[in-house]
Amino acid sequence: MKGPLGKSGLTILEVVIALLVLVVGVLAVAGLQASGLQASRTARALQNMNADARSELEVWRGAYLPYLTPTSRSCTTTAAGCTVEIRPCVVAGQDLECDRPSVTAAAAHAVTVTVEEEGRVIALTTVVLR
Repeated sequence: MKGPLGKSGLTILEVVIALLVLVVGVLAVAGLQASGLQASRTARALQNMNADARSELEVWRGAYLPYLTPTSRSCTTTAAGCTVEIRPCVVAGQDLECDRPSVTAAAAHAVTVTVEEEGRVIALTTVVLR
């Protein structure tokens, strides 16, 4: 645009609008960065919890399980917030049934490891055959 003296250039209003657009863009990128960092922390925490639960399940896969009633206990390999539930299973037709209050002889055991941390919960279950 040509000004009153015939010179071309930007007016102060155009500069202010350009700066506002730039500031909005920078703030949007900063917000995305913060969201990305939080998502990364959450994913790392869930990955660690999953690794803890898998590690505990490996211990129980190799353990002798004499339980004839459902049993709960603390984990052996991880910190607080980890519990193990062991349910004896019997053969019912072609399936395993693991929800009885007690059995006389267990064909297998359902082992559930639950890890809780900062409001997040991961539960992994496996069946250990005798």
